[in-house]
Amino acid sequence: MKTKPENNAARFLKGLVFGFDLGTASIGYAVRKGEIFLDVGVLLCPEDTADLVERRGLRRQRRTTKNRNRRRHWFSGELVKLGFPAPTNFDRSTDDSLGNPVALRVKALNGGVLSPVQLHVALAHLAKRRGYQDGLPWAGESQIAHAERAAAATGGVQGQKAKAAGASSDEDASGEDKKKAEEEAKTKEAVAALRQEFADFRNNHESVLGRLPQVADLLAARAYGHSLWVRSCKSGCNLADIWQEAGIPGPVPTQEPRQRKEVWPREFIEQELRAILTSQSALFPQLGEEREFSVTQRIRLTDTTERAGRGEVREETFCRTTSVAEWLLFGACREMKTKDGRIFFVYDRGTDPGKAAPGLLGLCYPRFDNRHPHVDLLTPSDEQGRPIHVARKNKPEAQESLFEQALLNFRVLDKATGKKVIPSSASLDALRQMYEAGRRKTVKESAKKVAKAANSITPLIATPSDVRNAVEIKVKTLEKWAQAHPEYALLEDQKELKASLGKGRARFCRANLKKLVEDFESIAQGDKEQSAWQPVLRSDGQSAAEAMNAFLSKIKHGLVQHRLRLFVKL
Repeated sequence: MKTKPENNAARFLKGLVFGFDLGTASIGYAVRKGEIFLDVGVLLCPEDTADLVERRGLRRQRRTTKNRNRRRHWFSGELVKLGFPAPTNFDRSTDDSLGNPVALRVKALNGGVLSPVQLHVALAHLAKRRGYQDGLPWAGESQIAHAERAAAATGGVQGQKAKAAGASSDEDASGEDKKKAEEEAKTKEAVAALRQEFADFRNNHESVLGRLPQVADLLAARAYGHSLWVRSCKSGCNLADIWQEAGIPGPVPTQEPRQRKEVWPREFIEQELRAILTSQSALFPQLGEEREFSVTQRIRLTDTTERAGRGEVREETFCRTTSVAEWLLFGACREMKTKDGRIFFVYDRGTDPGKAAPGLLGLCYPRFDNRHPHVDLLTPSDEQGRPIHVARKNKPEAQESLFEQALLNFRVLDKATGKKVIPSSASLDALRQMYEAGRRKTVKESAKKVAKAANSITPLIATPSDVRNAVEIKVKTLEKWAQAHPEYALLEDQKELKASLGKGRARFCRANLKKLVEDFESIAQGDKEQSAWQPVLRSDGQSAAEAMNAFLSKIKHGLVQHRLRLFVKL
């Protein structure tokens, strides 16, 4: 049975309330009945339980395995829809070629005749490992600096650069950072070696094959070279003679050719898939056609999707008309272009159709603020008892409220009385205009620099991140404002009025943020007292001062009560 919102509010203010603060190393708790706190305390967790490094690693492995299996299942299902059935146990027992998918990939590249089942095996084997991706689109400057700081402890080329730039030493980098930096360095070295090997292989075999060699050709050549290596070891013959007799172009290997555990660059996988579909389109015309693809996704309605019918499950169908190659590679992912001009195809968790159709190369965009948003502090629920969540800090309402808070905290000296006062509303309006003019100028200058660096004629409109993520009125602007208003003088230790926005969420919803901006403006103009937007609980007929004294008198800690009384006098 649901209770009315007014009953919930009364129970919260006068009833028995338990509060918990769950942290990584401790749990804070409090029990309140009405205005009396019955018990408060903190439970400290053991030191080993606060270390979440191992848990994060296991969670990352589970998610990687889950995403890989979902991507493989989707890819195989799309091949079945195109008319290429998956092999069964009977097919594997009657067709020996299904046991060598690399040979099927080479045959498909050469335009050989394959059955639908054989082509399914070849493409599914290609999609098993999608390769290494150089640089992710969401890698920000802070993450790059963090990686360079960690690499400084390992002592590579990047580590020397980071140390020269003033990066921290081994003592500042944790063991986890060192391990990640070492693994990343090894992976990059292996990928660079593979790129060089593949480039040499293409130069030596392009004229022999009559087409551009792909990864499958290199794998087949490695398998053939490995058989010659085994033959040389067993017979005792010189490998160079066997290599020359076989007529293989290129240098003779000095060590046993590797067959497994290779990290291929991701662009090689894309090139081979496109090459296979192009060569087989003559035998299977559906591979070269553009058609309409659709994906159906089950969505559970929440308060962030629709207010009505929250908790129900519905199905949505996403349709896209594109080529078979584009659909198999990128699915229903959306295109994302980075500042350096690179293009990625990403999808979000939740209701994004790319989750149901990720494609072979689709990237799951990480959800950095991965916890559910908090409810509003002033109005946690609406009239029907549904939660009202807070807004993001990058919303205009949050920026305006932080700007008004900075102005609300601004104090100057009145030259006539020598006391700290709040500037008049007219002078604050002038300060707003000066700040907005300087902000627009900074945005235009930054846009011109970006456009000039990109050799672009048209200036960029986008606001730079350093301007967008902070509200700051510098001391020079305040001094210029003080010259225009001689009745005021700045404080001796006057600092810039700064309110950092950053990422994450605010403490209020957008509607309440608008109300707070109005309250801040009215407080600055003197139309409303500051206690109007930060009230103290009081009974009927009790003034704000009486309520504050009653609140302070109930504080049992004498020192805390004394400091708070001094703070109220300020």
